[in-house]
Amino acid sequence: MFLKKLRSLLGQPDGSVHVVNGCARTEAPVPAALDAYLARIADGRFAQGDANALGLLNREDSGRLTAEMGCHPIVARLGGWILDDPYCSDFHVYLTVAPLAGSVLYLSHDGDSRVVFASLAAMLDAVEACKDSEGSLRDFHPVGAPPAADQAALSSLIATLSDSDDDDEAVLLALIPSIDAVASPQLERLARSSNFFVAEAAATLIERRPSAALWTMAQVCAQHPHPQAADAGKRALAAIGGPDVVSSYSERGEQRQPGFEVAYRFLTREEGGRTLPPWQHTRWDFLYAQDDPQKDGIWMIWPEFIGADRLPFPTGLVPSSGRALMFIVSPELASYHRTRIATGTKGFMVEGRRRVAACEVVAVHGLAS
Repeated sequence: MFLKKLRSLLGQPDGSVHVVNGCARTEAPVPAALDAYLARIADGRFAQGDANALGLLNREDSGRLTAEMGCHPIVARLGGWILDDPYCSDFHVYLTVAPLAGSVLYLSHDGDSRVVFASLAAMLDAVEACKDSEGSLRDFHPVGAPPAADQAALSSLIATLSDSDDDDEAVLLALIPSIDAVASPQLERLARSSNFFVAEAAATLIERRPSAALWTMAQVCAQHPHPQAADAGKRALAAIGGPDVVSSYSERGEQRQPGFEVAYRFLTREEGGRTLPPWQHTRWDFLYAQDDPQKDGIWMIWPEFIGADRLPFPTGLVPSSGRALMFIVSPELASYHRTRIATGTKGFMVEGRRRVAACEVVAVHGLAS
């Protein structure tokens, strides 16, 4: 079993690893690349507590957390090994099962899980670049996932998961970003899926790897009956370029108008902000300035950055400071936010618990009615 492998690697007797919910996995040889990686970081240079809080785990802690998370569908199905614990509910995971064996996946609590490094060596290169910065390893992720080396095997697994039950949805969504979109025989099926999360993932894949050859598939996504998938399809069309591209949240079928408007400023790297510049329609959440993200929570209120002409910037880079319209994703929460939002209310755009931009309400729109 998988836990036997853990015990063997950690030099522990049978029964000394804590089992969560009775989960275990099939025994498999420990890949040489993983063993070499764990030896390389054994000096603790990148452990939690460093200025950049990379939180890379040593051999023992990696094994312990991997065992504890053994029931997670992505970890279980793809043979994941947890590599870090930066205390933000997101993890980098080494994959040991085909078709993504040898790559590193970012396991995100908000559902945007995907392969971010093709190998442990690529991850360590990013770690070396990150450790002297004020940012996080997430800032060094590529915009899109590196395509899987074995596209045929990936396509076969995706086809299998597409016919499976909801338990495999998380795995399917994590696999889609690794597709070579132009060559994939699965893309049209995914784009037309009745599961809007799947269709959205297909559209996001196209947005991150735009190609004129994918225009038709982007149109399919943009015509999806669910607005979340349709919005992603419209962003894919914008990334490809072409006529009649919808480029604003206000144009989604159900959307009325933004809840409010803020003046924003992205924090610098020295202030703990992002290393990479901001991008239009990135789904940063909102944190009220006086709230604790752990105790009080964060809110799905997404920014859309606008220029002096009050029109949204197109998909792409946006200024580090300016104005943004704020769209409340869950309309049923509007009454709550109406009690808290007023001119002068301060808050932050956040990635998880990390504050990336300071903002102040300068106008109330939809919440005023």
